[in-house]
Amino acid sequence: MTDPRQGDIFLFPILDGTGNIKIINGEPVMDQGFETAVYIYLEGDNGQDWFGNEYLNESQKIISKSAAFRKGAELTSSSILTFEELVLLDLQWMLDDSVASTINATAIIIGRNRIEVAVEIFIDDDKIDLSPFQLNWKAQEDNPAHLKG
Repeated sequence: MTDPRQGDIFLFPILDGTGNIKIINGEPVMDQGFETAVYIYLEGDNGQDWFGNEYLNESQKIISKSAAFRKGAELTSSSILTFEELVLLDLQWMLDDSVASTINATAIIIGRNRIEVAVEIFIDDDKIDLSPFQLNWKAQEDNPAHLKG
């Protein structure tokens, strides 16, 4: 059985813009890193669509400014800069709670309505590079995964 103290269930994005988990021998793969937390904040929408918010009080709910922005703004070089700033705001809790000392976020356009986001987290002098997240830009709203047959 998986030790519940191993961290979060490892959640990762897949090409259609939704998240997925990996199961090995009937158990979810756990992660002690930051990938799941960062991914939830990148995809947390406006606080209404992430299922976990149903179980949290108002002060704990995950509300993603960057995800809400991606749904409403056109994808341009200017909007990418705004998006990067919003990612840093979404992850500010890591700095506030002294989980990290510095956070950097860089986004690039990789295709029509697709971006790649690289997040670097520093804990004092130690740099943690997260795997880049590939995300839909507004495309998920136009073609939501839950409506795909």
